[in-house]
Amino acid sequence: MNAKITLPMLLGSANYNTWSIHMPVALGIKDLDHCLYKAPGDEAGGDYEVPTEKENKLAVGILKLYCSQDPLEHIKHLNVAKTAWETLKEAYKPEGFTTNHLLFKQFLQIQLSDFDSVDAFITKAKELVTDLKSKGWEFNDECILSWFLNALTDKYEGFVANISQAFVKARSVEVVSEELSCVK
Repeated sequence: MNAKITLPMLLGSANYNTWSIHMPVALGIKDLDHCLYKAPGDEAGGDYEVPTEKENKLAVGILKLYCSQDPLEHIKHLNVAKTAWETLKEAYKPEGFTTNHLLFKQFLQIQLSDFDSVDAFITKAKELVTDLKSKGWEFNDECILSWFLNALTDKYEGFVANISQAFVKARSVEVVSEELSCVK
């Protein structure tokens, strides 16, 4: 019986943990999971057999097929499945410089225009701030509020002007996001 296997694409840090569980299982079904732990030319021994060039080529191809554009950028020039696997792990594991860098980059680049609604933008903005704080990144309220207002579209220019001119120390992103939800 040939069952169809559906495997999620690696999008980045957000789904790396799940993807990194599914990928060895999917490769194991094709008897290629050993390619993630040994490379052609490695010494024999241990828990995994050394893959042939053909097995390695197939495994690295599958890894690349199941990476979206950003993760693929990390491994597109790699030809060894084990190296590609380790590179993705280093880039997207829950802790590490690359993960933190990508999260901060996303934080800096978020724009209201990227979302279908103000509420979706607010939810994502709060999620990013929470994620950064959980990793030890601290910003004062004024910094976060400035970032938040800067991410709004021209449609909210008047709203931004009112908030910036009447900034009160007690005003937080929570309060401003509630006010923004009312403006829609």
